[in-house]
Amino acid sequence: MHVQINSLIYGLATNPWLAIISTFIGILSLILGIIFFIKSKKTKNPKVQIRSINLLRDSVEKFNGLQILYNGNKIPNVTVTKIALWNDGKDTINNSDIASADPLLIKCKDDYLILEAKIIYTKKESNDVKLHQIEQGKSYAIEFDYLDFEEGAVIQVLHTGNSSNDIQFCGTIKSAGKVNTRKKHQKFIRPFLAIDIIDLIMKRKNFRKWFGIFYIIMGLLLLSLALFAPNSVTELTVEGKTFSLYLSIFLSIVFVSFGFIVIRKRIPKGFEIFEENI
Repeated sequence: MHVQINSLIYGLATNPWLAIISTFIGILSLILGIIFFIKSKKTKNPKVQIRSINLLRDSVEKFNGLQILYNGNKIPNVTVTKIALWNDGKDTINNSDIASADPLLIKCKDDYLILEAKIIYTKKESNDVKLHQIEQGKSYAIEFDYLDFEEGAVIQVLHTGNSSNDIQFCGTIKSAGKVNTRKKHQKFIRPFLAIDIIDLIMKRKNFRKWFGIFYIIMGLLLLSLALFAPNSVTELTVEGKTFSLYLSIFLSIVFVSFGFIVIRKRIPKGFEIFEENI
């Protein structure tokens, strides 16, 4: 009986698949533990994303007799910029948290002008998000009562700049610092192409999440195989040196990183109007 138990223990200890599964579960538990710890922390985390679509850019003068007017004024460029502002932290941001010396402002750079600015979406009416013009054609201030987790607004700005780089969002939140801003720009409204089909698929409910999870699992499995079943990994030999382990570790890191990038939400639920074209 004692011999059988020892034989069973030895068999389990030397089983490569058991080692692979154990390593996979251990690494996955560690990653999930870190994620849950970060998500459970109560912090103020204001975030801003800016995307722009250029409707008209320095092309009017190429056509004799063609003019673009806005409220009777001639304009050379027209760009629509959408600004999504939300609280990505678990701690409530109140209006009193906005630094008085560095308020939340939307500014137009250089000689460009803001033609119009308006709020096109708010997560909750009770957030009471408002826009106030500070300097005509140049800047607007943003105020709100409070922003809980993933609450905020989407603001649409019509201006004479060429891209998102010509619109600046600035401001400081107490205990959080400068507002984190990400920008992207689309030069024109493109026709329906294959890349748009991919975008539509990725935006389907839960598809992005499961797509990312698939890559994370593949990366962890590849790492486990490389560590505990090296014979199952194709070897790459250069000048007599085997690089299968290093290559597998590198690829597993790439897979896992890509999976987390895909899973990571770009904007909160309900802010889909931010991604829509004009």
